[in-house]
Amino acid sequence: MKKITALLAGSMLMLTAVGASAYTINYNFATPLPVNGGYSSPYSGVQVETFDSPLLWNWTGDYSIRTGSTSGVAAAPAFMNPLSTADATKYIAVPYRNATGTATATQTLAVLGDTFNYFGLWWGSIDGVGGGLGINNVLSFYKDGNLVQTVTGDEVIQPLIASGSWTNSDNNRYVNLLDLPEFDAFSLTSYGRAFEADNIAVGAVPEPSTILLLGAGLAGLAFCRRKKTV
Repeated sequence: MKKITALLAGSMLMLTAVGASAYTINYNFATPLPVNGGYSSPYSGVQVETFDSPLLWNWTGDYSIRTGSTSGVAAAPAFMNPLSTADATKYIAVPYRNATGTATATQTLAVLGDTFNYFGLWWGSIDGVGGGLGINNVLSFYKDGNLVQTVTGDEVIQPLIASGSWTNSDNNRYVNLLDLPEFDAFSLTSYGRAFEADNIAVGAVPEPSTILLLGAGLAGLAFCRRKKTV
């Protein structure tokens, strides 16, 4: 019994450590949506903002809901795997107008009204560090008004180059962020170049590392029980 209690305690400590660790990224995505609607989240039970109907969340700030691309302002996310066709549906672009120049720093906040640990988005022409403009695209996550995590465009596709290309598959991806700290709001910020996104998803998705450790803990309990029986 003492061994089992100790093992449980150890497992809980490991789970706590994982809960405090950094987010994880994958680029899994669902089948492209109909009528060239881009990719969407591969996870079930999530909320998805498609921008194609009344907005799901309360958005504030300097942004526009667009279709197609406008030179120097915004480029529709282009899905290159396997189709070389741009997103033909509505998407969000931050800021509303000018997408160039270091003076542009626009934050658009979406308030969700619940707490989540997963965030996914069909991220178009991901802008990172380049052209002397510094970090261009930034995601920020908040809980009760407090900043809990930031993620830059440069970070999500390293070691690849976040060049902002709308025709390069490396820079147009469905990005899944898991293991995030619990958040109830997020913001899209553009510094110098537009932040374009579609099919933004949030949810309470089980953390992969937590599931792995929990499985290891249960396996350890089974081993101890078997050993005691023998």
